[in-house]
Amino acid sequence: MPAANLGPKSPLPELHGYKNASSVALPGAEAIPEVNWMDKGSENMILPYRMQDEYDRERKPRQFKSAVLENDFLKATFMLEYNARLWSLIHKPSGRELLYANPVFQPGNVAIRNAWITGGVEWNIGIFGHCVLTLSPFFAAEFKSPDGSPGLRVWEYERSRRIGFQIDFWLPNNSQFLMARPRIFNQHSKPIPMYWWSNIAVVETADQRVVAPTEESYRHAYDGKMVVGEWPKVEGVDFSYTTRRESAGDAYFRIPKGQRPWVAAVNGQGKGLIHASTSRLCGRKMWNWGVGRGSRRWQHFLSSPDSPGCIEMQGGLAPTQGIYLPMPAKTTWEWVEAYGMIEADPKIAHGEWRAAYQHVDQRLNAMLPVDALEKQLTATAALADKAPGKMLFKGTGWGALENKRRAKAGEALLPASIPFPDDSMGEDQAPWLELLNTGAFPNRPANQAPGAFMVQPEFHRLLEESVANGKSDHWLGWYHLGVMRWRADDIPGATAAWEKSLQRQRTPWALRNLAVMAENREELALAADLASEAVRMCPNLLQLVINACNICSHADRSADLLKLLELTTPAIRAQGRIRYLEAKAALVLGKHGILKKFFEELPPLTSVREAEMSLTDLWFEYQAQLVAQERGVEVTEALRDEMYETRTPPEQIDFRMHGRRRRKPAAPAAPAAAPAVAAAGRT
Repeated sequence: MPAANLGPKSPLPELHGYKNASSVALPGAEAIPEVNWMDKGSENMILPYRMQDEYDRERKPRQFKSAVLENDFLKATFMLEYNARLWSLIHKPSGRELLYANPVFQPGNVAIRNAWITGGVEWNIGIFGHCVLTLSPFFAAEFKSPDGSPGLRVWEYERSRRIGFQIDFWLPNNSQFLMARPRIFNQHSKPIPMYWWSNIAVVETADQRVVAPTEESYRHAYDGKMVVGEWPKVEGVDFSYTTRRESAGDAYFRIPKGQRPWVAAVNGQGKGLIHASTSRLCGRKMWNWGVGRGSRRWQHFLSSPDSPGCIEMQGGLAPTQGIYLPMPAKTTWEWVEAYGMIEADPKIAHGEWRAAYQHVDQRLNAMLPVDALEKQLTATAALADKAPGKMLFKGTGWGALENKRRAKAGEALLPASIPFPDDSMGEDQAPWLELLNTGAFPNRPANQAPGAFMVQPEFHRLLEESVANGKSDHWLGWYHLGVMRWRADDIPGATAAWEKSLQRQRTPWALRNLAVMAENREELALAADLASEAVRMCPNLLQLVINACNICSHADRSADLLKLLELTTPAIRAQGRIRYLEAKAALVLGKHGILKKFFEELPPLTSVREAEMSLTDLWFEYQAQLVAQERGVEVTEALRDEMYETRTPPEQIDFRMHGRRRRKPAAPAAPAAAPAVAAAGRT
């Protein structure tokens, strides 16, 4: 299919945090036993992972590594290179695609690490949000299910929680449901915060109703606070029909205890996808982007202008995504999910709400009795413990490196059901493997990127010892030690390590990190100087230039920002984000020629964040300046309001997902230096 290039990972450690919804108060939380864990799982850092922020929008035909499961009723296609995402699920008797199968591969800025794709079913584990592994490869292998039908096992090692996990998929003979059996291993000697949400995309239509067995929901209000209320009517509007909701929004369904959890999207003919599970996966959620111009623009930005809109239905371990569950030490969590087509009486399914969900529940029970999934869970327990068969695809090498470390320390290896072969290790793991085996972290020339990061405590201790005894007393050893100390919340220690790195050799890498430190201390002049020096040393690295521009903007040094851009390469200058930062500085300086050219050419901001308003903010402020100049007056809030109410920005830059509300103050702010949850409730 047509595919954009994902590009390399950022060479810079992400030292900024991202917003976490666990800080959002949950009404009725006192009744939830796990409420005391709401903030214990909070992670505002993505380290050791690196950002995926260098993708493009130049789509070219490309083949993808996939696996297919098929029986007489269903054909399921999985994208092994990216999260083992269930990309397509076709109901063969009707030829109906049950999921939203995106016709293109186009990353956009939505996930924790920036890059994300819409469509299919995404498996989110570890940290709140579209997870760190959403565009990473998974291991995959064949197996045979108990009834002899072919099965697919996928697995990986998740580095933020330091856990292994697997998902087994199979299509039982004569079954109208695809079975998925996730399994998470906590081999630690203490409880860990756990998070899992299966994120399902389906096509959005005006006659489609999202049905779940409840009459109450939690949802995020415009101010970000969680509210609880009746469902599906909100302020007189039936929100179970997503096209009646102009703005983006969510709903967490409060499914009563004892009721089998499920959620379905039923069209005007009573047909659509239904997702059910065993009781451990108790949470259910619905998300829609809204039907406003900005919402549609965003969906087309992630797909193509002629593609339909989509919504998301999700299933999770907790009542909402703001809650991490305490997973006890030395335990395994597992459950079964079922994906298939529901066929209901359209008059009942689109009638009175209680009758609708009770009818769909009855139809589900007729197709898949309540105890059927629990029986599947039990029947496949022994199979889940066994090593898989023929290897189909290899994931990352971090699980193999962790097994090397565990073997050396005399610890239990990762479970045999998720093998991590040594040959899966590569360039990212090589220096850490050398540190493990020899006690020395290898150096490299300063004009090379620092490589993959490691923040695991055991490796942190190894590097501290190696630097102290002189085996790794070089710029790179001190640099990585600083990253480790930063992740361990030792800010003075991190700063000292990067200063030591500079003493060993002056590099743009340590300069940039120290610039971030100075910015955090509000020493903005120093931060701008350090960031600018880093760019002068390496003017062809997009992330360094963006970092320096953001700091210069924060330091109110717009003129310096424009001079700095003169040092960069034409390829960097042509990047949409750089063009935006240049235009933003020009707005401050009143250089309307630069702004005019920017809006005439409208270079695509490839990494525009979901619901980001910086482009429209810039355009409205530019309009206000032009009108103020024509009238011979100053720009005022009243004038800004006038522009907002009377003028319409170009569609290409309009990503607003909450109607025509204007933020105040209206002067454009710098784009987030790190991901943030851009729309209320969007995870």
